[in-house]
Amino acid sequence: MSAVTAAMTALLLLLVSSPAWADGSLSASRSGVKSTAYVDFTGRYDFKVSSWKLSDTSCDSSSVIAYVFNNFGKIRQRDNNSGCGSTVSLPDVRWHSSQGRTQYVYLRVCVNSLGGNECTSGPKQYNPYP
Repeated sequence: MSAVTAAMTALLLLLVSSPAWADGSLSASRSGVKSTAYVDFTGRYDFKVSSWKLSDTSCDSSSVIAYVFNNFGKIRQRDNNSGCGSTVSLPDVRWHSSQGRTQYVYLRVCVNSLGGNECTSGPKQYNPYP
């Protein structure tokens, strides 16, 4: 193997195994509610959601709800009942799957209105670990 090929192979292995590729921003919003967070995939089965915030962006007397979902379903639910214009910081979520590989994570937000929950899901962050 030439020195150039060896160097390129080493660089490729470094990039593929880099944990920076395993991190990403999460968000979901709709009229009246916004949630943001950060996900760090630490392996095939594990992730951590941190810096999770939930904002009530309207003054309609409705509570707002945020969820963390993965490919197995709902992982965690949190509410913000603090009212008009409030933002709450939510506890970190750590997950280890015993069911198989975690393929993706996303946030879902809802406005809890009299007619039922009005919900929207944000984009998925995919787990880079095979």
